[in-house]
Amino acid sequence: MSDNGNKDFHAIIFTLIGVAALVVFFQFFSDEFSVGPSQTPVSSVVSLVERGKRVSRNCTACHDLTSAKRSTLIGPPLWGILNHPAGSVSDYKYSKAHIEAVKAGLVWTEENLDSYLTNPKAFIPGNRMAFAGIKVDEERWALLAYLKTLQDKESNGKDQRPLIDQLQFSTSTEGDANSYRVRVKRGKIVSEKCGACHDLSKRRRNVVGPHLFALLGRPAGGVVTYDYSDALQQKAKDGLVWTTQNLDHYLTNPRAFIPETKMLFAGISNPQKRADLITYLRTLK
Repeated sequence: MSDNGNKDFHAIIFTLIGVAALVVFFQFFSDEFSVGPSQTPVSSVVSLVERGKRVSRNCTACHDLTSAKRSTLIGPPLWGILNHPAGSVSDYKYSKAHIEAVKAGLVWTEENLDSYLTNPKAFIPGNRMAFAGIKVDEERWALLAYLKTLQDKESNGKDQRPLIDQLQFSTSTEGDANSYRVRVKRGKIVSEKCGACHDLSKRRRNVVGPHLFALLGRPAGGVVTYDYSDALQQKAKDGLVWTTQNLDHYLTNPRAFIPETKMLFAGISNPQKRADLITYLRTLK
């Protein structure tokens, strides 16, 4: 090989080494120079309602989600479904199983709809809805947040408080990027305070207070083996159900929500901690 050939060869080698070194340099120091995906701002995270709107595309094949409230041959409209009695669409022919659930007083509360969307056949055995369900919690809760926006103007004053899960998604905590798993872990830590008086396990034992397993969606005073206070028993007679909203109110200030309750816990003033705790309690089922 000639001298010129050697020089060209060496030049190519040195060029390749230089390029490789630059790649390594920028990969290693990308955080220092604000380069790369780690700098994605939190504001770029899709809002909960927008995410729910995307999930709702799975519903539109069988249901009308507009204010026209049209029944299709396959399913009833979903406009205004949140907090409405089941089977309330007069021009739709429901299955016998669904009618039985209506007779039992089923209302599409957030918790009931969450359970139904998880596994429709398990929640109403024998119903004819072919949809298998939404197994991912975050997708179901996003869909619920979107469905809650589908309300007539005259209904806006009724139970329009944001879902507790909206707070979980919209409140950013450094390092977790609103991760569901991280919120559950944080909630489990918060629940350690509850463990001093309540059993949170599947054993469902009553300690100082009633067990908290499967609390979400349960009627107040629903543990028949526990001796509740007169104040809570009265709330139970009034039809109190531990929805996320009611539980959020109660955990904020138990004595303000149920005066004369015998629960000594002062409450959780931090809304993020309450949201994390409720997220964890929802997993106990």
